[in-house]
Amino acid sequence: MKFKLRAIFLTLLITLGSYGTSMGQIQILTFVDSTVGTNSLSGAFTLLSPAYQNTNASSASEFETLLNTGNFDIGILFAQNFGANDYLSAVTALHGFVGSGGSALYVDWSRNDSLAGPFGATFTGNINQNQFSAPALGFPNPVNLTNPGWGTYSTGLVPSAGSTTLATFANGEAAIVAGNDGRSLVLGMLSDTFSDPNEGAQLLASAIEYSFNFTPIPEPGTIAAGSMFVLLAGFTAWRRFRSRRNVSVVEA
Repeated sequence: MKFKLRAIFLTLLITLGSYGTSMGQIQILTFVDSTVGTNSLSGAFTLLSPAYQNTNASSASEFETLLNTGNFDIGILFAQNFGANDYLSAVTALHGFVGSGGSALYVDWSRNDSLAGPFGATFTGNINQNQFSAPALGFPNPVNLTNPGWGTYSTGLVPSAGSTTLATFANGEAAIVAGNDGRSLVLGMLSDTFSDPNEGAQLLASAIEYSFNFTPIPEPGTIAAGSMFVLLAGFTAWRRFRSRRNVSVVEA
């Protein structure tokens, strides 16, 4: 019986874990306009399950063009050098992407409320807090930020109605907010401001996973934990695939 159960479990792992090669991987499209310090977002992609595949857009216009192909599940746009209004068309495309059921991570140092609003948050106006905690993402202890050379490197957030605060700055303001039923996350810190870039990578990986599955990824540890994450990612992606397929059949 024990061997039979093990065989069933291994079959599930092979079936769902190979989702990326058999049914299509969880596709991420990313545009970060500039970094000064170590970009923890790059490290985050290495921590995610192989089911997640990232494409970096070289410009906001390329981001918009690729996003509109419909081939992506998660869109990430971090306006860290220029304000989000300079990427208005790309941000508007991301609004539509989320409205159609996609997931997103969004950062705007310039604090443009009208552009952040559709993702589920606005800005308090306060800037440059250097510590926050994010128990909802698996980080109950303080996470420290360091300014690598920006004028504004963190921004306080206000959750919109129906949104959820996932992280809180030391002054009590929201640091990360999830809107649109958890599919869109507005972050109040730039990707290169984590005092410990590895910790930042872990947190951003958890944020990406949250936006897709609405739960954080497991802490790095045992092989069993990693296997369960592959199962979770594979099942969620399969569920989304079936949902989109059913919509297509109805529309046809």
